[in-house]
Amino acid sequence: MKKLLMVSTLVAGLLLVGCGKTAETAKAETATKTTAKAAAAPTLDGKVIFEKADLKGDDNGPGTYTYPTDRVFSAGAFDLTGFKILDAGSNYNFVFEIAIDFKNDWKNAGGWDVQMFDVYMNLGTGKFKHTVSGRHVKIAEGWDVAMVVGPDKPSRMRKEIDDKNEDVFDDVTPTENLAKSVLIPDAVTVKGNTLIASIAKDKVGDLSKL
Repeated sequence: MKKLLMVSTLVAGLLLVGCGKTAETAKAETATKTTAKAAAAPTLDGKVIFEKADLKGDDNGPGTYTYPTDRVFSAGAFDLTGFKILDAGSNYNFVFEIAIDFKNDWKNAGGWDVQMFDVYMNLGTGKFKHTVSGRHVKIAEGWDVAMVVGPDKPSRMRKEIDDKNEDVFDDVTPTENLAKSVLIPDAVTVKGNTLIASIAKDKVGDLSKL
């Protein structure tokens, strides 16, 4: 079965599973909006093609994970409570909800601070087992296309991905070149506890079968 997996990363890790297929691969404001040059700000308009709720208060992993002690890491910051994908015409909007409002104490260009989200899509091949470099996680079913949503400038996000993901490996799995299969959103909007990442359909492919 084809799968779509979403992981919230940095300190906490979470997972959602569904089905799908595809083709290939600043300034903060009160209601923060960060967009690529020609991209319109994402909205919640569109047809819901995938939706998954997640329990509130399960951001302690197996029960032993704790947050860093710096005040920037607020309780609930890594507690994913909902995820959905909207078909918005020429774009897909990936909607992430967490237990508390997003904030930007670090003044990142994207308009939020500590969270980062990965979406891994298994299109039927599952050719990659490793996840993005630095995650130290493997996906047994594999994946074909991924999207990373992070708070830094798109140019820096792209460079980080390209520089660090051409040779990803461990002691038991052969080297994998992930760089060209990891996408970044065209535009991101943050408001309250909701983050919307938009990406053109022609970059991702057909997700209508979710």
